[in-house]
Amino acid sequence: MKNNRHRIPRKNKLFHDFVSTTTATMAATDLPTVWERLGLTASEKDLWLSLGAAWKAIYTKCSSKVTCTATTIKERNTIKKNFIVFATPVLVRMSGSSALTEDDRAVFNLRKRDVVPTARFKIEGSPMGTLVPVGVATMRLRVRTATDSNRCSIHPLADGVEIRFALVDSSVALGSPEEPTTALQAPHYVISKRAIFLIPLEASASAKRLYVFMRWVNLSNPAHNGPWGTAVQSIVL
Repeated sequence: MKNNRHRIPRKNKLFHDFVSTTTATMAATDLPTVWERLGLTASEKDLWLSLGAAWKAIYTKCSSKVTCTATTIKERNTIKKNFIVFATPVLVRMSGSSALTEDDRAVFNLRKRDVVPTARFKIEGSPMGTLVPVGVATMRLRVRTATDSNRCSIHPLADGVEIRFALVDSSVALGSPEEPTTALQAPHYVISKRAIFLIPLEASASAKRLYVFMRWVNLSNPAHNGPWGTAVQSIVL
């Protein structure tokens, strides 16, 4: 059973499949039982089976237009939440068991960690950035790759975006020596793993011109960082 974000799927149909499969496995009586082999207590096994049975019953009700009501939907959501809260730490513990088999991993969605790092090559190209004033001395930066024209994004080979920024009095003429032209001339430094974030500015930044240089960064191998791009600029409110 595969799920990219959660060991326990969140969509109702996938959640139902997960609960049905794991509950049947927990109920199997072949010795040694799965729950004993993976280090669960009898009370944990019983609660897993109890919540599984409750989910099966309410899921069946909610699958029929005749019996699906606001009340049963609320009950379904409560049972689902209770199961996730209970089972999540149990699955974490199970994932570290030396008795775990490949069949167990498939049933309980316990993927092996990738112990061999995926090769990441040197990043080509610089981020595309847009500065958006959102309040007094508050500036939001939106970044994207050159290939993403309509949405913010982080480069697939990068861990995040590094910015260096400088503030210049708005009365300074464009092209003057006080205007930064390279990232090394910008004294302030931030790394973000998000494609949309606020730049940390002091209140004194208000009414000044903000210059921001950006590059993609590989935090585990800085030699593969991307090149600095040219600055984007905006007046801070």
